[in-house]
Amino acid sequence: MQTKALIYCRVSSQRQVDEGNGNISQEKRCRDYASSKNYIIDKVFPDNGISGKLFDRPAMHELLKYLDEHPIAKFVVIFDDLSRFARDVGVHIRLKSEFESRGIKRECLNFTFDESPESEYAESVLAAGNQYQRQSNRRQVIQKMKARLEMGYWSFCMPLGLVNVKHPIHGRILAPREPFASIYKQAIEQYRDGVLHTLDDVQEFVNRKYKEHNITHKMSLSNAKLMLTQILYAGYLEYKKWNVPLMKAKHEGFISIETYEAVQERLRGKVKPWHRKDYHLDFPLRPHVLCDSCGIPMSGSYNTGRNQIRYPHYYCRGENCKYIWKTIAKETFENQFKTLLSKVKPDDDLIDLTRDVLLVEWNNRLENYSSNKDNVQGELKDIEEKISDFA
Repeated sequence: MQTKALIYCRVSSQRQVDEGNGNISQEKRCRDYASSKNYIIDKVFPDNGISGKLFDRPAMHELLKYLDEHPIAKFVVIFDDLSRFARDVGVHIRLKSEFESRGIKRECLNFTFDESPESEYAESVLAAGNQYQRQSNRRQVIQKMKARLEMGYWSFCMPLGLVNVKHPIHGRILAPREPFASIYKQAIEQYRDGVLHTLDDVQEFVNRKYKEHNITHKMSLSNAKLMLTQILYAGYLEYKKWNVPLMKAKHEGFISIETYEAVQERLRGKVKPWHRKDYHLDFPLRPHVLCDSCGIPMSGSYNTGRNQIRYPHYYCRGENCKYIWKTIAKETFENQFKTLLSKVKPDDDLIDLTRDVLLVEWNNRLENYSSNKDNVQGELKDIEEKISDFA
């Protein structure tokens, strides 16, 4: 009767799966080995992108479950390499115990298992060597990644809005990914300027822009906060876990560091108004009034006429806006705003509610004042009695 065999394959990264076909080549070598032994392949269990330091692996779990479902069958489990079985001594011993408790024989293309002390010793040494190699590789990768971080290059996954591109001098370097970068820039700057007041406003704004660009991705509330706190967008980087301090990165951000810092102040509850770099008292409405077409804050400046007289104007600078560069006189613009503002009147219910809140607060303060006054008068009486005792 031919022996039935199960094949276990494992690669530790998705990149090996996508580019190297690691499990496919492992499976072929195991099948060739089984054929040479005249085994019948019953099933293959591939773990894709799973570290050998883990005990809980999907395919290994399924393999053990399969063995339990077929307790009568005496399978042989084949591995391409002992490191595919495990790359951690503790995990290796646990898995070995799982197989031995089920009476399952293990066979490996680069190692012969038997019950001799020499085989036990050699297996333990190889298991320790595989663990050392994994830890050594990890240390080398971390050292290289840290060195690159210290040089100003981001070494991890890119946040949405940035992408790695090839550069003739820098190699791989972050660059804006459109249209996400432009959408995030608008959202961050409008939150800075107080146009967007809350994280909900930011989330709604971004999702509306996504819809305009036919982007099916949705921004969550937590991702809205991550976007506002992403230092990479300002062209800086920091990684505290590896003691890499805040520093100017090699890539160019799509917002300024001043904007980033102002946003952090707002998130921390600091309500100091943001003044643009070109803030000027001559154009007080510039950061606060939005273009009716594109929703971007209006700009303002002086334009010199033919008679060399400077005239103040407001205008829109929104990209692709139908009103871009179309000016309106400062006096006209601000008078219209005053007229509009004079028409704004709160609802009577809101006025009544405000009055009630103020009255409650006023009464609380009066009560505290009376209580404090009584306490002070009591202390004053005690002091006067003590003074009289000394007289």
